[in-house]
Amino acid sequence: FIENYVSNRIDYLSIDLEGIDYEILMKIDLLKTSIENISIEHLHLNKSQKRKMINHLNKHGYHIAGMDTIIKTLIFYLRKKKLYGIVYV
Repeated sequence: FIENYVSNRIDYLSIDLEGIDYEILMKIDLLKTSIENISIEHLHLNKSQKRKMINHLNKHGYHIAGMDTIIKTLIFYLRKKKLYGIVYV
């Protein structure tokens, strides 16, 4: 979908699709589409899916930048680059 309807550069992508989040993320061609920031709901993911998702994103240069602290269902990812003034915990 993204490759067909959106430019090849996206600043922020939020995925919250009530149970199909993992499948959607894994179908995005991260080699063709440059996405700077991604947030994804992980509430419906099992441990295996979470592990595969993290490995997949790490392989494409992403790292976990944080998690929402209110409902604890979203994980935020950033592409690796130097961001001055931001501290990663």
